[in-house]
Amino acid sequence: MKLTFLGTGAADWSLAKIAEYGWGRRFSSALVNCDLLIDPGPHIYDYEEKQGVPGMFRGVSNIIVTHSHGDHFNVNTLRRLCGEAEGPVTLYGDAGVLRKLEREGGAEGVTAVALTPCEAFECGGYEVTPCRSNHDLYFAGEQTLNYIVREKETGRSFFYGADSGWIVYDTWLLIKRARPNAVIFEATIGTANFLRENGIRTRVRGKISEGSDQILESIRAGYVSYIINTRAIMSGVHYDDGVAIRLCATENNV
Repeated sequence: MKLTFLGTGAADWSLAKIAEYGWGRRFSSALVNCDLLIDPGPHIYDYEEKQGVPGMFRGVSNIIVTHSHGDHFNVNTLRRLCGEAEGPVTLYGDAGVLRKLEREGGAEGVTAVALTPCEAFECGGYEVTPCRSNHDLYFAGEQTLNYIVREKETGRSFFYGADSGWIVYDTWLLIKRARPNAVIFEATIGTANFLRENGIRTRVRGKISEGSDQILESIRAGYVSYIINTRAIMSGVHYDDGVAIRLCATENNV
């Protein structure tokens, strides 16, 4: 299974800011292999252009949407995806996502399917379980979602938990049962405590900006295999921390 992060930023990461700073994270979105897209936001074609991979979304046949906020679900992006797709496209999401699609005029060539939290479904080569997430609503009654995605051929799976607050109880039970190979979400000290309390070995490292070298020493010692380095865009302190972490990661082949 190949997972490509098309963006990892929140709604304040505009393309104008990325152009001004010369780098940036784009809105959160991910592509699984070449056929399953998570969140058709407005930045995915900027990724395609900047990475020099024209046509990278032509194979997309299934799209799962976490919620209806514009940084995650852009109807114009969906229309372009359907126009370029090599075959039919199916969109999965909460009723609020489908309501937004209808309100904005729909998209030709897409079949929209409403999901029920905790009820798994199959799409293409995947089994997908929608999980309740904890996020602000755009439509009254909308249920924002995270997902557990399992590739049927390999059995490998991941939990996609971006843009959510604490994990709600029934979602935690689904994660424990699925035992995914990877977990993707934003983590804070509160998240670390929650994971630890529920039986997952978790270590908190002090921030570089607070005088600690624990993060860098862990990288140098070989304890770190992957790094997801995020920050607030206007935070100069976090920017310096990120530079040091990325430099150390590069020097140690992480």
